[in-house]
Amino acid sequence: MPDTLQQSLVKSSVCQTIAKLTDSLLMPLESALAVIEGALNALKAFIATIPAFQPGKKIHDLCGALLKDVNLKKMIPDLKMMDELVDLINACPLLSGDNNFKHPSALINGMIDDLMAMVNGIIDDLTGMLPEFTAGQMLNALLKQIKTNKIDLGINNYKSGLDCLKNLCGVDIKSRLDKFQALLDKFYFTGSGDFDIGKFLMDGCGLNLDQCNIILMAQVAVDKIYKRVDTAIENAKNAVTGEFDKIVDATEKAEAMSSSLYQKGKDLFEGEDTQVEIT
Repeated sequence: MPDTLQQSLVKSSVCQTIAKLTDSLLMPLESALAVIEGALNALKAFIATIPAFQPGKKIHDLCGALLKDVNLKKMIPDLKMMDELVDLINACPLLSGDNNFKHPSALINGMIDDLMAMVNGIIDDLTGMLPEFTAGQMLNALLKQIKTNKIDLGINNYKSGLDCLKNLCGVDIKSRLDKFQALLDKFYFTGSGDFDIGKFLMDGCGLNLDQCNIILMAQVAVDKIYKRVDTAIENAKNAVTGEFDKIVDATEKAEAMSSSLYQKGKDLFEGEDTQVEIT
């Protein structure tokens, strides 16, 4: 049944809106991809400088040893130590009013700095010895950047708009689709928004499968270390915040008790004043 004139006008209006919305999504996507272009090119250039790759087994064993040796538990505050700190602070009125002890963010930030310094030192030692680990670290940073910029969301939103134009409005999307596909190919993304690491390493960097696996092993090891850091930091925050809550509670109770005693004394004193007869 053919559309009425009114239906055609409404559909045309809706489709024009879809077209505008879809086209408006392309520029932010291009901008997000441009942000990672420098990291992509830097990684390509660095991989090209690696004279010869280490045997895969050596990298595998080093990754295993690295993950085994990195023990971040010792960086988490010992609760016994924190209890002693609470007692010390509560025993000193000068400290109980100090904002640094009421709010543990300063101490937590110091612990985070210590954690990151330790981990970065370990990774720097490895990257200084093995360029494969440098490449793995650079790849890990690139993947985080891609996630931070939400490139997958931009790709899927734009693709959804193209699907609407084609399937609902019958618009010829070939020119839009060709431009979109060229953009995905340039930055090694799939149509579903995933960064194709294998395609990037093999087609973009000219590596064979074994060399790709070596880089990926190093990247996974680096990523696991940083995830351990994140977990340790979260545990540290929970531990420190829990202990410092005791300080805040104790301080508030002391202040409340002091205020209560003061009020009682004031009331008693004022009560006595009213009973004094002036002769």
